[in-house]
Amino acid sequence: MEDVISRGVDGIAISCVDPTACLDPIHRAVAAGIPVITWDADSPGSERFTYLGLDNFLAGKAAGNLLVSALRGEGKVAVLTGVPGAFNQEERIRGFRDTLDNFPQMEIVATVAANEDINLSVQVLEETMQAHPELDGWFFTGMWPLFAERKSMPLWESASRSGHIK
Repeated sequence: MEDVISRGVDGIAISCVDPTACLDPIHRAVAAGIPVITWDADSPGSERFTYLGLDNFLAGKAAGNLLVSALRGEGKVAVLTGVPGAFNQEERIRGFRDTLDNFPQMEIVATVAANEDINLSVQVLEETMQAHPELDGWFFTGMWPLFAERKSMPLWESASRSGHIK
């Protein structure tokens, strides 16, 4: 942020994975006459002029409802997240858990982080599939593994194609 502020850019769009840490840099940008918007992850207490995104808690609830429906209210599931502690992703997980709390036959058996890295997401996805062969479904807070090359996730791909995993 400091670099682009010093260059006098015409505007800044930022995803604030830590809403509090974004407060001062956004304030400095606005004080320098640079309009700031937040997207995907908001900093609602900042001086940004708008937020472009969705309600991450409700998005997690919606994902939970879809998975509950696909699994008919019972099964073992895992969660893949990006950067641990990122507010937007934590809110998605909170909404997902909130939904699953209403279905005692649904169990989250693992939550794994991939730091928003495609290769790491493939690795932790496959490791989790191997550690939990009874897994029935996944909730991804972001789609990083889906950007990987085909055949890079043989366990997940096989389970998905056969309909064993949702």
